[in-house]
Amino acid sequence: MELGMRKNGKGETVKRTILIPWQTATRGSFPVQGSYFQANEVFADHESSEHPIDVPKAWICNLPKRVCIVE
Repeated sequence: MELGMRKNGKGETVKRTILIPWQTATRGSFPVQGSYFQANEVFADHESSEHPIDVPKAWICNLPKRVCIVE
């Protein structure tokens, strides 16, 4: 079984954290204007980081895949 996947009464789900684009998180004001981070930064939602949400796999299986490196 793929990491993060489990079967429950609702069907197949994955546990996920909500990622917020820097524009939304900082209300459009970023301290390092024009940098690599301005173009690529995302922030993890605190609540869903501590308690990941169950997302039905059917909702996301056809979305384009993106690599996200978490450091």
